[in-house]
Amino acid sequence: MSFPAIVFPLVGVVAGATLYFTLRRPYVPLREALDRGDYTMVSGVVQQLRLGDPGGFTVVGEDGRRTYDYSEHLETPGFHEAHPSFLVEGVSVRVADVGGRIARLEVAGR
Repeated sequence: MSFPAIVFPLVGVVAGATLYFTLRRPYVPLREALDRGDYTMVSGVVQQLRLGDPGGFTVVGEDGRRTYDYSEHLETPGFHEAHPSFLVEGVSVRVADVGGRIARLEVAGR
């Protein structure tokens, strides 16, 4: 086999693996917190929904209110979809909150 036939695929595999683990790394602590049950469950009704980028909403429940802000342009772990069609004003939700980030979003009836 020639040198390029060995080196180019090897470089591709190494570059691909590096990119995968670099992009995945910020999400690992969030996933691990969910797996350990190390999160706060915030339940209530969506109010003050702001679609677009940046977007956000407030969850109002028996335990008070919690506001979440997010942006598609910031590559941070957790929910950050600017135009979620499933999220509407007045819908009941449950948020698995890890350090103020939306690790999991459950929407009633969805």
